Amino acid sequence: MPATESRNGPNLSIRLTDSPPEYAPGDVILGHVVRGAQVVAARAIVSVRLYGRCKSKIHRQKGSNSSVTYRGRFNLLSQQQNDLFQKIFEGPVHVPARGPAAQWPFAIPIPTHPDPRSVPVGNDPSCSYLPLDASPVSTQPLPGSFSFADTGFHSRAQAFVEYWLEAEMRRVGGQHGIDTATLPVAVRALSTPGPIASFQPRADARLITVATLRMVPGMEGAELTFKQKAAMFFGSSKIPRYGFRLQVAMPAVIQLDHPTPLPLLFRVVPDRAHTSDILHDVPQVVCLTSLRVELEAYTEVLCPTSFNNPNRYNQSETINVGVEGAFFQLLRQQGLVVIPSGASAEFLNVGEHIRLRLGARHTSVFGRTAVRGSSPLQATFTTYNIKRWYALQWKATVDVAGETERVRGEHTVQLLAPSEEQAARFKPGASGTAVLQRAEFGAGESSATGAAGSEKTLPSYQEAMKDTERPSSFDGGG
Repeated sequence: MPATESRNGPNLSIRLTDSPPEYAPGDVILGHVVRGAQVVAARAIVSVRLYGRCKSKIHRQKGSNSSVTYRGRFNLLSQQQNDLFQKIFEGPVHVPARGPAAQWPFAIPIPTHPDPRSVPVGNDPSCSYLPLDASPVSTQPLPGSFSFADTGFHSRAQAFVEYWLEAEMRRVGGQHGIDTATLPVAVRALSTPGPIASFQPRADARLITVATLRMVPGMEGAELTFKQKAAMFFGSSKIPRYGFRLQVAMPAVIQLDHPTPLPLLFRVVPDRAHTSDILHDVPQVVCLTSLRVELEAYTEVLCPTSFNNPNRYNQSETINVGVEGAFFQLLRQQGLVVIPSGASAEFLNVGEHIRLRLGARHTSVFGRTAVRGSSPLQATFTTYNIKRWYALQWKATVDVAGETERVRGEHTVQLLAPSEEQAARFKPGASGTAVLQRAEFGAGESSATGAAGSEKTLPSYQEAMKDTERPSSFDGGG
């Protein structure tokens, strides 16, 4: 089930006037249909059309000698849409052997929504993630280009969302015949007009208790006796205990290429109810000693069966965002990373310290590219036969008086496409590839001041957090 490939030649080709890396719904595709090869025809009709579709395929092995293949297809754009099909020339055509090529301009608008006349055709509502009635289809956003392929145990799947132009020259009389050309075009999903104001941090609190004599004043560096070590090893109730709640807040919404670093927040709140009396008024230092943050990307593909029951294929992959290495670099720079303590203390924002920015094409830390993906990172989306969503996973270790505790967490996170403002800063370079402006996203940034300029116009994290504060999130148990 291959995606549509570019097919251009001297007989017929499609050339775009201004070729951005991606088009957005509502954009107009400008270009020319070109005939370079010699031709003489009394009458020729030249037309161009925009197509779009979502296709899926699941292949399952049934035992050693049999298999079954399921296929799904949703045509996003209708052939009845007049503006998507354009007859751009009709008349005699003569291209001499060594003369200039003939070319005919076109301008095709990209719709903002799928066509309700096309999407339901040949599809059962039970085998679609989205409603297929005309009213909801006409308001659903046009999905962005997407490609997926995976091979599992006794099964494999492919799926894609694709858009392409197809040109045709139909000749009558003389050198009669039909020539065609195709050209895939990348379409991105629409996003917010400007960068979002809040990452909607999701708060979590973990109760941690540490038992050690080294928290007692005067015992910090003392040599412990064998009896004291044994008591600590067996968890004796005589060993002083310090209880605290480790408050962690991670983004629930991430917008790709956002100019503000992602917030990775930590704070300690002492818990007197789980602390020995001898330590009630003794401040303790809690250090963050390691941090790892990953995205788990999930893809589900849907195909109908012969009984119109959906057949699903699921796949997940782990995406490293470069936090672990950047945090160790921060440790080398600072020596210790102390977590602020107290219910009113400001959070330690690790993401701000390492200047973590997650982009569609790469992750940036300290103003430099940390991780570059093999393909652009896709935003969360659901279309008729394909779903893509994410979970944010984190692991951290903290140290209190030489005692190490490990904590971890996970929650669903929504990835948004770059804002329209950010996407507009991608310009086609001389080679036709995307070039991100230097001032954006910290690319090539060499100092801590490089990212600050873009952040000053946005609300601070504390201001943004007020909009999505969850007062009870930190009050519960661990």
